[in-house]
Amino acid sequence: NGNTNASAAYVISLMGAISEIYERDVNTRLAVPYLRVWESDTDPYDANTGDPLDQVLNHWNGNMTDVDRTVTHFFTGRQNTSYGWVAYVGVLCNMEYGYGVSAHLSGSFPYPLVDHNGGNWDVVVAAHELGHNFGTGHTHSYTPPIDGCGNGDCSDPYGGTIMSYCHSCSGGLTNTVLSFHDRVKTTIVNFMDSSGCNLIGEGVSAADDIVETLQDNALDIDALGNDASQSCDPFMLDSFESTTLAGGSVELLAGQGTSGQDMFRYTPPAGYSGNDAFSYTIIGDSGSSTANVNIDVRQLRAADDRLNPIDGLSVDFYELSNPSALPDFDAMTPYMSDVVTSVDFGSTGGEFMNSGRSDEIGAVFKGYVWALIDGVYTFTTESDDGSALYIGDERVVDNDGLHGMVKRSGSIPLSAGWHALRIEFFENGGGAGVISTIAGPGMPEQNLTGLLLSHESSAQCSVADFDLDGDLDFFDVAAFIEAYNTQSDDADLNGDGELNFFDISDFVVAYETGCP
Repeated sequence: NGNTNASAAYVISLMGAISEIYERDVNTRLAVPYLRVWESDTDPYDANTGDPLDQVLNHWNGNMTDVDRTVTHFFTGRQNTSYGWVAYVGVLCNMEYGYGVSAHLSGSFPYPLVDHNGGNWDVVVAAHELGHNFGTGHTHSYTPPIDGCGNGDCSDPYGGTIMSYCHSCSGGLTNTVLSFHDRVKTTIVNFMDSSGCNLIGEGVSAADDIVETLQDNALDIDALGNDASQSCDPFMLDSFESTTLAGGSVELLAGQGTSGQDMFRYTPPAGYSGNDAFSYTIIGDSGSSTANVNIDVRQLRAADDRLNPIDGLSVDFYELSNPSALPDFDAMTPYMSDVVTSVDFGSTGGEFMNSGRSDEIGAVFKGYVWALIDGVYTFTTESDDGSALYIGDERVVDNDGLHGMVKRSGSIPLSAGWHALRIEFFENGGGAGVISTIAGPGMPEQNLTGLLLSHESSAQCSVADFDLDGDLDFFDVAAFIEAYNTQSDDADLNGDGELNFFDISDFVVAYETGCP
């Protein structure tokens, strides 16, 4: 969707997850010294004009020979390639053929890593193709075969490993474990030992960290936990900044990391919210490296005032024409409306909800979500096609675009109480579905449903909207004055059981503020 920062961060996260597998199974840590992301469709690889692997090979052999690397890998979410994955075999440090392609990427995977999960495509495909670069073929090509999935024998696919084709059997990726078979491990290790390729780097690498905390809340940071020595020799903390850019403080927690490494305790300035940062340096036998710790100090969003809450969310349905992204629903008129008690609609090729449509449809869910206590809440949408979730005016989850049931998440700090919720959804053709969840302090992930949801029961837009028409005007002023003069409870705006100056003040403030 043109977000180069998000794309780069995702590839790094994906390679980090795959590195966990390689480090565990074949004692090899993967590093990414070079990464390029294109914001628009201007890259030199065109799936419409040829084989992507050939294009990567030709471009890099002709233009990128100055980039030092062990292998080169092309990641793409394109669905119009003739295959989902391909790579040359046994090509570490081979500047002519050290290439691979992972296509049809969904842009998400479960983490921490979990076996037998249908969302593991991105991890499996890239780990599989790198496995070819590392010298192994498919499990069904071994003698004798490790499994028969790739030969059409799907009698025992459950437990298939990364280099297998057991995902092609009934059950798909839920058959697959995120590991290499023992015989494959031996093949990879033997290939690395005999490749003549210098796979041992030098120096230490301190990686930047991005963390977040709430306003006035201290945070313990395991910044050294993702740092590394290229030669696997030990390293240690050399120095750090004790005062941050915004004036916060950094305290050393010596030896308190999960593996005995040093940690930091960050305390933000009192009342501060925004970005903050400090740096630190590690040192090893073969050099030193400095990294930055970037902290997002977030303020709790204040709860919204409610007028006449009732259960569920209102939902408006829109007729769309060949959509490829979420439209501006505010500029459109819905053709029907409804109320739902949950956002839990799995993908279907039939009618979406009770909209009367199965394709080219949009829906906007509106209402409020309940935060039980102060804290950071994580929301998800899983949708086919695109969706987005807003709390107030902030887009918390961006799951836009054409795709199958893809799950994405985002977080926001919320004060206890009700918060304005809006979920936008669209579907072009094929399956249509949208599911949303919430997780928070002491609250495991659960569907948005039941008592967590509410919406307004009338068109009243403010406590000053006395005639309930959604507008603030002379008639509301007249209605308030009449209610006040007749000592009606409707004029007791602060709910203290008395009609006095404070109620008049509340009305004036609400009237001047206007309708949202």
